[in-house]
Amino acid sequence: MQLLSKSWPKCRSCLDYIKNHKLIVGVTFILFAISFYICFYQLGSGFFENWDEGWYAEVVKQMLKNHNPIVLYWNGKVFLDKPPLNFWLDALASIIFGLNEFSIRIVSAISGFIVIGIVTIYSMRKWGIVPAIATFSAIALNNIYIWRTRTGNLDALASLLIVLIFFVMISKHPKRLLILGILFGLTYLQKASLVAYPIAIFALHEIFFQWRYIKRNFIGYIICGALFATIVGIWLYLGDQQIGSQFSEYYLYKADQGVAHIALKYFNTEYLWHLYYALQRRMFYLFAIGVIFLGIGIRKRDNLTLVAFALALVIQLTFTQRNNNWYLVPSMPFWALTVGCGTYGVMKLVKLIIRHKYTNVVIAVILLIPIIYVSYKTFSVNIDAIIKTRASVSEVASARKIKELSNSNDVIMRLDHLYPVTIYYSGLTTQYHTTIDIGLYETIDKSNARWVVGKSSQVKDFLSSYKDKPIKEIVLNDETIVQIK
Repeated sequence: MQLLSKSWPKCRSCLDYIKNHKLIVGVTFILFAISFYICFYQLGSGFFENWDEGWYAEVVKQMLKNHNPIVLYWNGKVFLDKPPLNFWLDALASIIFGLNEFSIRIVSAISGFIVIGIVTIYSMRKWGIVPAIATFSAIALNNIYIWRTRTGNLDALASLLIVLIFFVMISKHPKRLLILGILFGLTYLQKASLVAYPIAIFALHEIFFQWRYIKRNFIGYIICGALFATIVGIWLYLGDQQIGSQFSEYYLYKADQGVAHIALKYFNTEYLWHLYYALQRRMFYLFAIGVIFLGIGIRKRDNLTLVAFALALVIQLTFTQRNNNWYLVPSMPFWALTVGCGTYGVMKLVKLIIRHKYTNVVIAVILLIPIIYVSYKTFSVNIDAIIKTRASVSEVASARKIKELSNSNDVIMRLDHLYPVTIYYSGLTTQYHTTIDIGLYETIDKSNARWVVGKSSQVKDFLSSYKDKPIKEIVLNDETIVQIK
């Protein structure tokens, strides 16, 4: 009873807030319902996609099989490519729900859903309902962001960690530096060198806005760095103990895949176009206006930090050799917040020019009509298609058929690059070769492949020049399976 009496004032204040802010609560509920549908509806219905999703699902399968959370394996070999955090969480989800499409995707879906909720609520509290709707549209209807949220990839959880870093960074929490050290460590365990850019922004933030307290916070900075180094160092040490120094050498010096190699000669505008199209094109103009307003108020730490998180990764990638639009996913929540700021800026500017008691209502309606229209068109054309995507149907059918007919030590040769899904659904070591040439036949002999699979036209070309007759030939829709030797 005492516990209930203590909690009642909080409950009552919550009820009072709902009563006094019915419009805000109603709009928030609707936006959350829409985002829940976008993130979770039919999440486990489709098969895994090539490449990354099928790839990562197999890594989780091998982790559960080998009971080894430190060194990852894939296709019969050590997997030195991605750090383990997402795979640990996927493995935990698979223990709870069983190893399937839903369990491999649920971590990304939850991460994306939380990010959408956080940035929408922040925009609502800082700028109001209309900017919050614009923010929601810019992130929840971003087809790249939702694609990575609804698939078993690493980007959604990475974006959640970066968003948490942003909010902890600008907070006045007494344990701010301690929490940041943990978040930096987890970000490294999620995407390795990605952590460099939030650390750089953190250093900038402290120099500009905490310079008076740097001496006072010195011990906190040491603890922050120590926590980061400890989290990363323990994992690297355990990996070195299993397979040698190549483990730590790869993740310390090679895991960025060239993204950290910045040079003027690599300059390109591709990432700027990715930004433009990811914001549904028309929302890009609100983003540009938001950057201007944030620039005007750059002396405020929230503004400088937000614009830094929104632009830093785009600028960095513009000077690299890589060109993958999903590399920008960690920046996308901050693009959405910048869109909210731009919307608020437009409303504020119009209110200064036109002083009338109904100005707010009129400008809100004028802004909402195009935002809702663009959002509806984007949902119906792009987001709904992502929700209903059913990929890899042919590859899964052929992989399952080979699994049914094969022995556990057989090797498969695919005649295209779609082999990650074949590996996962067949459970067999799989090679691939995309051209019908002498190299293909040498690879088959070297790997002792017993199964060849690919599109029917590819297999026909293969059989026309193969030295031996096949033992068995099976046609499945547009794929053909051949048993050889």
